[in-house]
Amino acid sequence: MVAYVDAHNDSVVVSVSPPSDQVVARLVALHTGRPSGEATETCAKIARSADVVASAGNLVYHHNLQHWPDTYMARSFKILNIPLDIPGFVDPLANRSTGVMLARAHTEAAAGTAAATTFAATVLTTVGATAAEFETAVAGASAAFGDVLRRTEQLPSAAHAAWWAAKWSSHTIEITAAGEAAADAATVTRMYALQRFIELSQARSPFPIKFNGMLYTAHRDPMQVDQNLWGGLNWWQNIRHPYYNMLTSGDTDEMRTLFDSFARTVPVARARTMAYFGFEGIWWPEYTLPHHGTPHLGGVVPLYVIAGAI
Repeated sequence: MVAYVDAHNDSVVVSVSPPSDQVVARLVALHTGRPSGEATETCAKIARSADVVASAGNLVYHHNLQHWPDTYMARSFKILNIPLDIPGFVDPLANRSTGVMLARAHTEAAAGTAAATTFAATVLTTVGATAAEFETAVAGASAAFGDVLRRTEQLPSAAHAAWWAAKWSSHTIEITAAGEAAADAATVTRMYALQRFIELSQARSPFPIKFNGMLYTAHRDPMQVDQNLWGGLNWWQNIRHPYYNMLTSGDTDEMRTLFDSFARTVPVARARTMAYFGFEGIWWPEYTLPHHGTPHLGGVVPLYVIAGAI
């Protein structure tokens, strides 16, 4: 069996050889029972919408139905005393859709390889499209990646393997020791490589690494496979650590997600600074949501701030 996240496409691939009709794949929707309506966060009523299951269960996605000024962002601005008419601001959550489509890919024998039963789960996020437009878009993205797999002579593809080979050849740390310490030295070497893999496999998305265990978190009781204990915010005191490692490792391309996340929220930070302090500048709370630069409305007090006068 081969399983990997493609280095050049937002798709997860699982392939089993030899092919078998006994090998099946399915998506598990986590919030199908959640109704549309309102949720209470602190003293605010926040509109929410249910997840959608379509295409005979092969498509699961979430589509935000609210429109300005009834969106989460507009209500957050009102509660946080941030002006609604921010120059250059576009609501990143209005009509936002995120979903995954599962498709069975090629099963014929590729050149030089055995036939296989292959599935691909393709992820897509759009902003501004209707639900129907999103379904069309994610189906197109899934089909396009299926075409990529049909032209692939091996799994993972040569392009995927080359991307990772370039990373591993660009930088390594190998610790050696003699005698009884040899095993411990090998463990440290292996754990450094694993930590770097964990960082690289998450830092290429449009959003920065999630600080608390990143994507790789243990199940809790009750099991919440899609929710970290500390919620959706990123705390600067913790998120800085994996990015420090990437700087010293030379993985500067992957650091862009951190800088881009703050750059996206400059209009909000600028308006907030003027509203709170009465001068031009950019100020972020110590904890912030990477989509839009505001804290959640749960009443947690920032520990310290990131500020810059311009």
